[in-house]
Amino acid sequence: MIAKDLGIVTKRVNFRETSVVVNIFTKNYGRISGILKGFYRGRKEFTSSLDIFTLNEVLFYPRRSSLWLISSADLIKDFPHLYNDYYKARIAAKFIKIIEKVIPYGERNKEIFSLFYLSLLSLERFSPYIVFCVFFIKFLSFSGFKPNLNSCLSCGSSIEKISFFAASQGGLICQRCRKKYTEVEIISPQTAAFIRYIQKEKFFPSLRVNPDKRIKEEIFSLLNSFFLYHLDFSLDDLRG
Repeated sequence: MIAKDLGIVTKRVNFRETSVVVNIFTKNYGRISGILKGFYRGRKEFTSSLDIFTLNEVLFYPRRSSLWLISSADLIKDFPHLYNDYYKARIAAKFIKIIEKVIPYGERNKEIFSLFYLSLLSLERFSPYIVFCVFFIKFLSFSGFKPNLNSCLSCGSSIEKISFFAASQGGLICQRCRKKYTEVEIISPQTAAFIRYIQKEKFFPSLRVNPDKRIKEEIFSLLNSFFLYHLDFSLDDLRG
């Protein structure tokens, strides 16, 4: 069976003298690993350089083995801004790392594929920090790790004032229940509202918000704590 799909290259390794092995996050087949035989012979079937972060239309043969044969690749979209800005490239690389950590090979997730593509695209025109926030907050929702920021996870009461975020519990804790937990961090109502807004809003409207410095710091700390506890994944190298 032969299949055609859109995919974003996440890794590329030369194989022998003429071939290339690539990891691609595809729209309909999820993460795949494939080999392009004779890539360096200038075959007309390969119009793409298959650089990391490029969006391609690929023709391939799904197999039971972990390495699929890719018979053609056509470049659809590249993102030159990622090669000209080191910080943006670091953010994009972090997107790849969390996708590869959380999404198993062969598991389709169209929401995360679209989120990944739109985030790479938006790093050109929007604040890298806001794109970073929108990607990771929505990623948690789409992958089943969505933090609960609507009420206290311990007693269920609504929270209107300053509350506490417990990464181990995956959500907010009110002031009355705070003493039950040893590792919590303060989160303001404004920060909780900002995250809830991104969770429910569509992608591009989410990029137009402009939180102040305090909210930015709280969001980064909250996301980092959550990822570290639940996924052993640090965001610290993107701070500042």
